[in-house]
Amino acid sequence: MWQSDSGRKGAWRFEGLTSLLPIYEELEDGAEVMWRKYANRTVKTIQALAKSRKDLETFNDAPSN
Repeated sequence: MWQSDSGRKGAWRFEGLTSLLPIYEELEDGAEVMWRKYANRTVKTIQALAKSRKDLETFNDAPSN
């Protein structure tokens, strides 16, 4: 549980992935990984954005056009 500067309380909760892309280079200390922060969204909205495994880019074997 955390508390903001304004006194509001909350908790971090993992709801799923909205995107997952492959990394082709060797990961090393200090490597940057792209991420996106969704601020001020309801849990319901975040749940709607989360994709199933078959819908994530990394697992899509269909040829791109």
